[in-house]
Amino acid sequence: MSEDNKFIRLFMGIPAPDSCKQEYEVLKDSLSDKAWLSWTKLENLHITSLFLGNVNADMLDNLIELFAYGHSQIDAFELTNGRWQWAPKGHDIRMLWLQFQKSPDFNLLVKSSQGWFSQIQPFPQQWTAPIPHMTSARCNPHKFDPQTRLPEHLVCGSIKVDKLALWRSDQLDGGIRYTKLAGFALRS
Repeated sequence: MSEDNKFIRLFMGIPAPDSCKQEYEVLKDSLSDKAWLSWTKLENLHITSLFLGNVNADMLDNLIELFAYGHSQIDAFELTNGRWQWAPKGHDIRMLWLQFQKSPDFNLLVKSSQGWFSQIQPFPQQWTAPIPHMTSARCNPHKFDPQTRLPEHLVCGSIKVDKLALWRSDQLDGGIRYTKLAGFALRS
């Protein structure tokens, strides 16, 4: 393997449930006239749990084995109060995302994943209060129209989290491509 290909960019995420994907499609249609929005591809939708960064490709099998065992010891849980909103709150809006209520169960999932990952390589940062969210679009902060309203009838509500996945992220000329490398079931 060449030195350039030795590292792969990885992240952990919860696969987006069909209910969220359906709402995403309605939201995208309702804002289709907003040229300053760049929409996430449907197949790339996920609820972010942990960005791992550049990982030595030689350690991938060990990481998958460690995550498979570790995540099987974490109980399934629910994320609640999913609401579409602009982020970050305030000024310099850069994203449109589906944000869920912060959760001790989600925090445990993230902190446990950080701990297992740090057995493979040092973790670059510690997330102390992660926000469970699904990025649906990126926006140019200089062209963002603060008068743009989101449809109030779209609310994802609650979703069951009983699995998550490890994805590879590749920057290509046509945009970002995510490739699912492994899936992990949580304890039911």
